[in-house]
Amino acid sequence: MKEWLENTANAQVHGTTGRKPIEMYEEEEREHMRPYLTPGCVNVSDALIQHKVDKTGPIPWDGNKYSVPMAYQGSRVGIEEVGTMLAISDLCTGEKIAGHKIHHGKGQTIKNNHHYRDLSKRIEDLEVKIGARSWDRGYGGF
Repeated sequence: MKEWLENTANAQVHGTTGRKPIEMYEEEEREHMRPYLTPGCVNVSDALIQHKVDKTGPIPWDGNKYSVPMAYQGSRVGIEEVGTMLAISDLCTGEKIAGHKIHHGKGQTIKNNHHYRDLSKRIEDLEVKIGARSWDRGYGGF
């Protein structure tokens, strides 16, 4: 591919500009080029295996399915076996988002029930209840 680009595509005179792309690049474009810093999620560790989380939340691994938090449904995560544990992490941040003991049977769904709860909603509900109780006691909502 590189040879074709150098000897054919970039070496022939372009029909519209009347110039060779390589010459145009060197004369006009090169000075405007800047290094591109790749996002952290592109530099994934070789030890991590990427998997897509399905719409119901689990990821397949060695004949079983393991849950991940609801927020990751439909996205890609990194999976790594660490001893007897399955470590699941966010590919962009590297943050561990779930961990499960590896189950050696087949056809099982191993889940953490907290993965299926919308904790932000629960926290919001508690804040409303606390605020209402504080108001009732004369604290002005604080």
